[in-house]
Amino acid sequence: MKILPVGWRVARASRHWPKNFDDPGSGEQGGDVGWISPGLMAKAFEDEAYRLEMGKVSKPVRTPFGFHLIEVTEIKSGGEGRFETLRSEIELAYRRNEAEQILFDKAEKLADLSYETPDSLAPAADVLQLEPLQSDWFDRKGGKGVLASPKVVAAAFSEDVLLEGNNSELIELEDDQMLVLRVVEHEVEQPQAFDEVKERIVSLLKRDKASELATAKGEETLQALQEGSVNLEQWAQDQGWKLEENVRIKRNATVLPALIRDAAFALPRPESGKPSVGGVALGNGDYALLAVSKVIDGDPSSLDEAARKVAQEQLAKSKGEAQFNLMGRYLREHADIELATEN
Repeated sequence: MKILPVGWRVARASRHWPKNFDDPGSGEQGGDVGWISPGLMAKAFEDEAYRLEMGKVSKPVRTPFGFHLIEVTEIKSGGEGRFETLRSEIELAYRRNEAEQILFDKAEKLADLSYETPDSLAPAADVLQLEPLQSDWFDRKGGKGVLASPKVVAAAFSEDVLLEGNNSELIELEDDQMLVLRVVEHEVEQPQAFDEVKERIVSLLKRDKASELATAKGEETLQALQEGSVNLEQWAQDQGWKLEENVRIKRNATVLPALIRDAAFALPRPESGKPSVGGVALGNGDYALLAVSKVIDGDPSSLDEAARKVAQEQLAKSKGEAQFNLMGRYLREHADIELATEN
């Protein structure tokens, strides 16, 4: 299946695919997104794809990711299976598609209504039966919950919202959350008296200096460990520190801070029984030294059929979403689209 930019000739798409469409999954294949199955794509996309005859090109299809032209290049049967066996999967896919469509429809209405009345969220809230929420104060560093999102902070402090007093555009967050915001009160930043910030400044300077010393000491020790002149276990004992050992850690493990876990998986494989050592500066000012003594490769054959299927669906969905995002971004940057509102 191919997704084609609006306005391109299908017969020439693969030869004229834009060089800046850098996607390893479909960019080099003329927009081929591979096999799809129910529940992996947006409902509008799937409805049109499953209606098409092979080799036919669809009309422009609108999804939350933009506009698309779809060409079905190959069709294969999903295989025989009893309905009762597939009932739960079909019901789950149907409910998910219905929920996505409802969310998309409401999000579209929210975006339109908040744009039509840029000085208030009340009309949109009344029509969609939503309760407007008011946040606590927050600054450019963000706040708690959705206020920690860089998208929300950027929108709140944008010129159009902060200075012009307009509603923001529709903001799409993770976990299918969407919102529109407006600023109800803004307090201009004022310089503080030195006495008010003296203790904080001293505390920050002490913390920065301690972090600097910890990083310098950590990097010095790391170099000695890599050269083999120091043993990590003996060094920790000499310092009076306890060496924390984790027997087996997976890539999604939560028993370690994410920075340490990711640093461990970035280290080269241990060779000749000699552990790979590394170090990483942590956000709290500490410096962590770590050693990987063994790497155990994953074995896909050890997964049962259900787990393997879940993993395959997750990978397929992630790939599809990434391709849609890239395609949507490309269309927004290059296509001239005029929306006609219905009377």
